[in-house]
Amino acid sequence: MINVITPARAKKWIHPRPAHVHKGDCGRVFILAGSRGMVGAGVLCSMGAVFSGAGLVRFATVRSQQGVAAKRSPLEVMTEALPENRSGTLSPAAWRPLQASWANFKPDVMALGPGLGRSPATQAIVQRAVLRSTMSLVLDADGLNAFKEAPSLLERHKAPLIITPHAGELGRLLGVSFKRIQSDRERWATHAARRFRCVCLLKGAGTLVTDGKKVWKNTTGNPAMASGGMGDVLTGLIAGLWGQMDFADGKEALQAAALGAFIHGRAGDLAVRSLSQTRLVASQLAGFIPRALKF
Repeated sequence: MINVITPARAKKWIHPRPAHVHKGDCGRVFILAGSRGMVGAGVLCSMGAVFSGAGLVRFATVRSQQGVAAKRSPLEVMTEALPENRSGTLSPAAWRPLQASWANFKPDVMALGPGLGRSPATQAIVQRAVLRSTMSLVLDADGLNAFKEAPSLLERHKAPLIITPHAGELGRLLGVSFKRIQSDRERWATHAARRFRCVCLLKGAGTLVTDGKKVWKNTTGNPAMASGGMGDVLTGLIAGLWGQMDFADGKEALQAAALGAFIHGRAGDLAVRSLSQTRLVASQLAGFIPRALKF
């Protein structure tokens, strides 16, 4: 049975903040994203996290792109440089400073993957991060692609996990064609959630979100959102919302992903009406997230 995400349901998933709250209580989000030529994906992810209301956001990317990341991300985002290869992707030397950053920042949630690239060293770091992490994880894009040749590795993760594939990414992960995924989206999303012990958000018109038991369908959003970078904003948004929930320890992963899908689409709907446009870019949508969170 598919459950529809309604405004009333989404409102219940937004946790009110007590009067004594401070930024450390509102979610610490760590973003590992971007590479030479694709740092914009990480910037958009950081926008999603900040505009979700996350208390603290740190964005780590390759050294050559830190300046771009700092300039283009919201002013509230802390940026960090990591060692890179000649290709402009993460080098093996990035692992130790990455661990040190986690120890210092103490994230509640990590968003991993947008624009990271697919070099062997990058994929090795992604795999190690996912398998060793104790923080909650939102895995997208090249974070998912790091497991396409060895999906059984993803089954060994320990931390709570949300994956956010489109049909092509899910097909590569499961060894199934795009056409088969699209022919029975509920079946394959549920299968992935059960196999990988995670929440699976299958992007596309009528986004589905499932933990392998319950399935939510999103009805917000519009064709104007069919442009690059929208998924990067969604990844950051989900991570930010999850970090603000009472426990970013897996208990609310399904709610965080479903709420993220609803708010993302609602922001797109608000943007279309407010801007009177039939085409949106992801950075435009990100700015409407705070309005979309108001009920």
